[in-house]
Amino acid sequence: MTKLIIYDNKADSFICIDDMQRPLPFAPFCAPPLHSFLRLCHAETVWTDRRAIEALDATSRTWGAPLDARLAFKCFSPDAVPSPQMLGLTLKLNLAGLNPSERCELKRLMISMNDFEKVSESYESAGVLTATKRISCSCGTPLCFPEASVGSRGVYALLLQSALAALGEPCCITGTLSCSDVAASLRAAKKLGVEGCSRIDCRVLKSIFGR
Repeated sequence: MTKLIIYDNKADSFICIDDMQRPLPFAPFCAPPLHSFLRLCHAETVWTDRRAIEALDATSRTWGAPLDARLAFKCFSPDAVPSPQMLGLTLKLNLAGLNPSERCELKRLMISMNDFEKVSESYESAGVLTATKRISCSCGTPLCFPEASVGSRGVYALLLQSALAALGEPCCITGTLSCSDVAASLRAAKKLGVEGCSRIDCRVLKSIFGR
């Protein structure tokens, strides 16, 4: 059974859901059941952010009807540079019930609302609109990561834990970095050729994320 972790940025906390019949939190207008929102997800644990869900709900409300969206969660591959686009911040909208004019109108609306960083037609399948939510960070390192330490939490912690797990490190996806996560990050960086690091800094992140 798939478990969804949602980072609630306003409360700086996490919601964990595995009840597939439960409505998606933070989306009172479109309110899709979890099994519908996660129907493309096959991993044991997937995650997203409250801001991505609220952006979907705001778009649905402005559009005037619930939009059929699903989380486009893709497990991190160590052969590719990870990014939020690959993980928990991208949604796929099913456009099958819309005519070409309506599809263009919806795309223009989503771009004009500026709630999503990127809105584009899917190259993988016809009749699907892909939308990615940007989660900004005040200080920039590779992939706009902040430097991380024990207790760091949120989207960036989720992304780092996902990368470490894919690199073979024993790491649970929780959204909060533990002592073992920091040790795993330093160990992974050392395997990738980075020596002399005692904390998760720019060099460590660059090695783990390939930039």
